Amino acid sequence: MPTRKSKLQKEWEIFIRWLTTCIALITPLASIPQIWNVWMGETNGVSLITWSWLGISSLVWTIYGLNLRDPRLIIQKGSDMVARFAVVAGILWKGGHL
Repeated sequence: MPTRKSKLQKEWEIFIRWLTTCIALITPLASIPQIWNVWMGETNGVSLITWSWLGISSLVWTIYGLNLRDPRLIIQKGSDMVARFAVVAGILWKGGHL
């Protein structure tokens, strides 16, 4: 017999869904200063390997989110992936690696 959720459990789940949706939308914005800097040519001290790995890991998480059909995971990791690869592209383009 399935257990019934208490009102507190239901409210907690609603709050967690709301919180994770907000975080999914806000987190990629943290990359904007780095994207700006590398596209303005300030690539010293910015690791191509690190940002490439972060982009690849976000790609894998995005694929996982698509597999689960989880919109929050897809939005957050998909936008993370775009932001991280924007940094990689800036490093390659503006850092003279191309």
